Amino acid sequence: MLQFLKDNLNFINKLSALFIIISAISIGIEASLNAKEQFLNVFYILDIFIIAYFSFELVVRIVFNDKPLKQFLPALKNYLSKEKKSNLEKDRALIEEWMWLIFDGLLVVMGFIALFRHLVEHPQLILLLRLFRVFRIFRIFELNQTLKDIEKKIISVVPTIATFLVLIFLILYAYAIVGMYMYDFRKYETIDFSGIYAAMTSLFVMMTNGWSDTLIELRSHHIVPNIYSDIYIISFFIFSVLVTLNVFLAVMTSQIQDKLAKEIAKDHDELLEKDKQILSAEQSQQKEIQELNAKLDAILERLNKG
Repeated sequence: MLQFLKDNLNFINKLSALFIIISAISIGIEASLNAKEQFLNVFYILDIFIIAYFSFELVVRIVFNDKPLKQFLPALKNYLSKEKKSNLEKDRALIEEWMWLIFDGLLVVMGFIALFRHLVEHPQLILLLRLFRVFRIFRIFELNQTLKDIEKKIISVVPTIATFLVLIFLILYAYAIVGMYMYDFRKYETIDFSGIYAAMTSLFVMMTNGWSDTLIELRSHHIVPNIYSDIYIISFFIFSVLVTLNVFLAVMTSQIQDKLAKEIAKDHDELLEKDKQILSAEQSQQKEIQELNAKLDAILERLNKG
């Protein structure tokens, strides 16, 4: 049985992709028919089959995993510290494999807990756990090589995105404090300066949804001179959108180009190495042929003399 499962791991991966799609579709249909209780039992039974399959699949992946769990923490430590550069690719593959296993394990546990939602005092909280099943669709990145390559490119720019988010947070925080004192902690229709959280949220909405209405409203109340409102709103828009976003896009594009250039260079080096190996093999064959011809000529010469 174990050998049969081992020989059919590729088929199990394809079957898992099918179950992931079925699970995602069932969640959408269930959400659409949530008010109709006559369908809840159908989805409940479907959940049992889906959770049972993914439990089975999780066990199979753990049993036939060639990357032991005990190597996970050392690999993570080495990958973060980059102590042994020669093993970084191997460590990254091990970390990625076990992160997916942990992710799937949590979803399976949540699914089992959600099956007993009728036995708890607050079933809405358990129902919330069931909604996490929708995140299983991200496993498509693991099962498909093309999507896996895209996933790697996305992960490679996560530090840049994190830096950009920190920069945006600092800009929002600084302008929120300035705005609260400028406009006397007041709440307007288009922006709210009554508190730090409300001010930051309002500025973020203004950053993504336009600033003209806010500027007109602030100018109409004459809390501060209009020129100050103009400078405050326009400078916020310039720093938060024009400058920061364009710098972010420039850095992101540059990083992606550098990564592609490194991948092309790596592929080129691999092709050169293969060409060298092929050339070396051909030279060895030619040398062997020449040696055989020389031996054959020597034998023929001896026969002719004899």
